[in-house]
Amino acid sequence: MPDAALADWGVYAYTRKDRPSYNPEIQTCSEGDFEQVDGNWFLGWVVTDKPIAEIREGSEVTRREFCNNLATIGILTNEDAIRGALGFWPDAMLTFLEYLTPEESRDIQIEWATAASVRRMHPFVLLLGSWLNLTDEQVDTLFGIGA
Repeated sequence: MPDAALADWGVYAYTRKDRPSYNPEIQTCSEGDFEQVDGNWFLGWVVTDKPIAEIREGSEVTRREFCNNLATIGILTNEDAIRGALGFWPDAMLTFLEYLTPEESRDIQIEWATAASVRRMHPFVLLLGSWLNLTDEQVDTLFGIGA
């Protein structure tokens, strides 16, 4: 059926625009609206930033990166960062353990020693951020969010 006949029924041929570039870690890309340009119909795309809560939930870094980032902002010494990356509890964070119950202290030290990565929204990270008086945005930078 010719395009003109289809148009009588409100049906139009269209061309899908090329998908734009976007960062899937912090953005979504979905089909947008139709638009008519010079008598031709096109289907566009919409790039939207993900909510910060969703970005935080999916963010994690290796223990090595986490220790390096803590050293970069002055929370760990170079020696502590190396020991922490090796799985030993950093001396600079010993008093943090007093902030926890004995069971929490044991659990977090075992998890630290065996974990390959650190998640942004893990209770340990949330407690550590509070103990260090870091803002959410400062903790985010440890995970490359907003950097």
